Amino acid sequence: MKNKSDKHKGWSIHHGDYEPDNSLRDMELRIKKKQFRVKIVKAIFFIIGASVLLAVILSL
Repeated sequence: MKNKSDKHKGWSIHHGDYEPDNSLRDMELRIKKKQFRVKIVKAIFFIIGASVLLAVILSL
């Protein structure tokens, strides 16, 4: 059963049902975009946290 599905996967790749390179590239781009968003969010939280900390220190 498992072997049959593997063969079918191979068939679809060879007969161009989809382009493996293209889908891989899209995945990589999506992952990079996600990582970039995470970095931005972390930076925003860091800035907010730093400014709050600074405000607390100054108010003392």
